Amino acid sequence: RAAPPRASRRAEARAAGALLRCPAVSPRPSGGMEAESLMVLYGDDSVEVHYAGGSRLLLSPCGCEYLYEAALPAAAHPLQQAGTTRQRVAFVVSAYRERLLRALYFRNEFASRPYLPARVVPTERKELLFSDILEIKWPDPATADLTRCIENGTVKISSVDGYAHLYLSELQQEFTVEFLCKVSQSSAASLHASQKNSNYQTRDHYGESSNNSVADISLKQRRTESKNEHGCDESKYRESTKPKDQQDRDGVPLSCTNCSSEYTWVTQRWSVSSYPEEWKYPLSLALMCSNSHAVKNEINTCEKSNHTSAEAPVLISPETHGAVSCLPTALPLSCRAPHLHRWTFCDFFRNQDAEKYSCPQLIQVVWWQGVFYRFIYGKTSIIEVYPGDDSFFKSEGPFLGNYFIHYTIQKGTKKREEKMYSVNSLPPDVPGNPYSISSIITQATK
Repeated sequence: RAAPPRASRRAEARAAGALLRCPAVSPRPSGGMEAESLMVLYGDDSVEVHYAGGSRLLLSPCGCEYLYEAALPAAAHPLQQAGTTRQRVAFVVSAYRERLLRALYFRNEFASRPYLPARVVPTERKELLFSDILEIKWPDPATADLTRCIENGTVKISSVDGYAHLYLSELQQEFTVEFLCKVSQSSAASLHASQKNSNYQTRDHYGESSNNSVADISLKQRRTESKNEHGCDESKYRESTKPKDQQDRDGVPLSCTNCSSEYTWVTQRWSVSSYPEEWKYPLSLALMCSNSHAVKNEINTCEKSNHTSAEAPVLISPETHGAVSCLPTALPLSCRAPHLHRWTFCDFFRNQDAEKYSCPQLIQVVWWQGVFYRFIYGKTSIIEVYPGDDSFFKSEGPFLGNYFIHYTIQKGTKKREEKMYSVNSLPPDVPGNPYSISSIITQATK
C-alpha cells in the first residue's frame, strides 16, 4: 500500500503536538474519541485511565507498556470478557495513539522522571542540539533584577541558558516547570548518560557544583567550542546549509543525525510542600521575588496613605549565588523487568463498601470531574485540591486532615483570603458557584 503524502504526515504530527501542549485533560478530545472520566497516578508512577464509554487504559510505571481494555457492549453475556490490547508504547497503533498521548502527558506532568519515546513524540516537538545538557545555571539574585520576573501575579524564573523555566502561582502553593529533556534512549545509552551525569552530582545543599571549573563554563560556550563524542565540529554543522535532497524524512540533514541529540520540552507541576531537589534553588528565587514584590507594594500603599512602614530585608545567602543544578533525565526506552508490571484495574470509585476497598498502590494524583486531587505522604500527610479556578484547598490536621483551608485571591484588590472548613460540618451548596465545596472536600477525604 502506498505511503501517505508528506503533507498529511506533517498534519498528523502537528495534531499530536497540540495534544502534548494542551492541559493534562481536555474536556473535548478530538476525532470523536471518548472523553476521560477518571485519571489516576499511583505511587509507582503507573497510570490508570477510565473513559466515559466504559473502556480503560493502564500505563506501566516505567511508561514503556500499556494495556487497553475495551468496553463491553450493553447486550454482552455475563461471562463474556472484555477485549484487551497490550503493546509497547513506542509501537502504539493509530487506534489508541491519541488516548495514549494524553495518558502519557498526564504521567509526565506529575511524575519525577518523564518517559519520552522518540517514535511517539511528534516531530515538531523535537529539537536537535549538538551537545548534551548536563546542567543548567540559574541567575544570581545579587546581580539579576528579579522584580522583572513578575507577570500578572505569576513569578517566572528562567535559567541563564534558557533551557529551563519555573512559574510560581500567585498563591505560592504550586509551581510549574518547563525544561528541555533528551528523549528516552536505549538502556545502554541511558546507563552511559547516567555515568556521565554522575560527575555533576557532587554538589552542596543548593545544587552548587564542587568543581568550580565546570560550574564556570556556560552551556553556550560548550555548544560553540566543544566537539561531540563523534569528533564532529558542532559550529560547522550549525552554520552549514544542506540542500533539500540531502535531508531525511523528518527534514534533518542526514550528515547531522549522528552528531546531534533529540530533545523535547517537558512540563511538570509540583506542590511547594513536596518537590524534587533540583527545583529547590529556583523556587527559592521565585519566592524571594514574590515576597519582595509584595513588600514594595505594601510600602507604596503606606506611602500613599501617609503611613510609615519598615521594609523587610530580603536575605540572600552568599553560597547560593550562581547555583547550578541537573535537569531530570528521561526513563530508558525499554524496561528490564516487564514481568513485574501490574495489569489489574482498580474499581475503588465504583465500590461503595469501604471495608472491601483495596488498592495495590498509594495514590499520588487524581483527576475527576475537572478537579485535581494531590496526595502528599509523610509525617503529616496532606491533600491538595485544585478546582480549576486558580483557588486552592489544603488539608490540615493528622491523617490527611480534619479541616480544609480554601485559599483564594480577590480579583480587584489582589488580596489573599483564607477560609477554613471542617470535614464534619461542611457548608451547603451556594447557587451559582461553579463547583460544590462540600462535594470536593467529601470526595477528597474518600
